[in-house]
Amino acid sequence: MAQKILPYKIPKMMLTYPYNAFYFGILEANNIDYTDIILNDFLELYYFKKSAIHKIDFRNSGMFEFNRFSSIEFPETNDIVKTIKDHINNGYYAILMLNQKYFQNESVHATWDYCHDWLIYGYNDSSMQFYCSSYIGTGHGETMGIIKLGYSEIETSFRKVLPRYIKPSPSYFRSHFIKINLDWKEKEVTPDTLYNNVKKMFLPKHFARDGYWHPVAGIYSLDKLLRKIKKVNIVKSKRKTIYIQNIRIIYEFRQNVLLCLKRMNIDQTTIAQYETIVNETYKILLLSFKYNQNRNRNTLNTVYEKLKKENKDERKILKLILKTYKP
Repeated sequence: MAQKILPYKIPKMMLTYPYNAFYFGILEANNIDYTDIILNDFLELYYFKKSAIHKIDFRNSGMFEFNRFSSIEFPETNDIVKTIKDHINNGYYAILMLNQKYFQNESVHATWDYCHDWLIYGYNDSSMQFYCSSYIGTGHGETMGIIKLGYSEIETSFRKVLPRYIKPSPSYFRSHFIKINLDWKEKEVTPDTLYNNVKKMFLPKHFARDGYWHPVAGIYSLDKLLRKIKKVNIVKSKRKTIYIQNIRIIYEFRQNVLLCLKRMNIDQTTIAQYETIVNETYKILLLSFKYNQNRNRNTLNTVYEKLKKENKDERKILKLILKTYKP
């Protein structure tokens, strides 16, 4: 019986979106440093409204893979399992849109048509299982992890994906195979790049880029989210849950800023102050999960007050750096 497992691990950073975690996890497991990708592409925030939910996000989220990885579209085939195995044998990872309603494992099974992207990085014919990664756990979307799922589960869930989730290239929400592009050279990160990363956080609140207007950008997006959290970041329904993705993005953003500051050779006292902000943001993330479970208004107020404090402290530190550490 055959077995093939490609290198993959849950990355240390960039876990909010599965597709980012997949790519960074592949690079990390193959001992490829991805810090320059983060410093080039993941230090610009913007604030926008999608449906009834106000959100913040990285401007370039999920775009670097078109350069850093080679991609092959999933072909039309009657043998889903063999197609996946054949590509894995040739060194390709599978990123598939799957319907978790047809998963049997209770930690990833959904009672409704829950279609989401999954990474498949290996297989074992003895157990008739694929090695998979995505969000795992009750509540779905809380923890990136790895899990083994049966061949039949993957095949059925692939065939049962709802039509609206089947996307053509170049969308990253599509079923395709990827392999690291070893010829790609990431843009050099210079002292000017690092300084400008911090400077761009204080760009005007209203500006256009790439043909799209972003009503609030940079560090101001954190302020606007803070002003709205009691009204908009709480989904307007009977459940009234915090939109956790926003808090995750803040945490990842601050991890990335810390990486930038360390590369700028900022003094250790300032680094320690910003590390405190990062650690406090992680606590805010945990409190947000807690609020979604207990709906306690005091917990929500604590989240609000802590965000307010960390936003204020962050602004003070970054403004000082702009005055002190010009390249």
